[in-house]
Amino acid sequence: MKKLTFPSKFLLGGAASASQYEGAFDADDKGLSIADFKFYDPNLDRKKINIDAIEFFEDSFAEVLQNTGDKIFAYRWGIDFYNRYEEDIKHFKAVGMNCFRTSIAWSRIMPEEGVINQKVITHYKKIFQVCKDNGIELVLTLSHYDYPLWLTQKYNGFLNPTAIDKFLEYAKVVFTEFKSYCTYWLGFNEINVTSHSAYTGAGGVLPRGDRKINKCIIKQYIISLWHKQKWWN
Repeated sequence: MKKLTFPSKFLLGGAASASQYEGAFDADDKGLSIADFKFYDPNLDRKKINIDAIEFFEDSFAEVLQNTGDKIFAYRWGIDFYNRYEEDIKHFKAVGMNCFRTSIAWSRIMPEEGVINQKVITHYKKIFQVCKDNGIELVLTLSHYDYPLWLTQKYNGFLNPTAIDKFLEYAKVVFTEFKSYCTYWLGFNEINVTSHSAYTGAGGVLPRGDRKINKCIIKQYIISLWHKQKWWN
């Protein structure tokens, strides 16, 4: 029987997003993200999910912003990778991973509009260096369902074309600071999800109404982003 082997440069690994596993939502002056307001619903029947389970509307978003403590925001805690990364990365290596696709939290890098958080940049470099030291190739995503809260509150996310320029500012910082740690980059995770949830995919909060109108708005966002694709080059 012929023995099959992987090519020498074959990448085998796993994937996660900053909002899913980093936790430490209030560490190092991090700003809040839209993921920080997705809450756990113990009564959710996944066989009967309605639009309110995947979308935020103007009224429901205003309500969650004023939460009085009756909701559990699991994304804020994750598994505390942000603080326990050395231990976790050693486990990655132990199971044979040689690449790791993860994302950078925009709300950490820019907790407020125009503010660059150098403390977080330094911390990310420590994480990325540990990956490098363990022979793990990084595949970094710039945005994975966790737009900064300020982007949603001020611009209504990417439903406003101005948000594209804000993303370019963020991308420039990330590419400049982390270029020596990463060869492979992704812009957006599953951008097509925007047609299912404006909040998750575009950071937008919609008025309640005709979903057909809402989808037209979302499609316009995708078209606008495509026209500015030169940021990638």
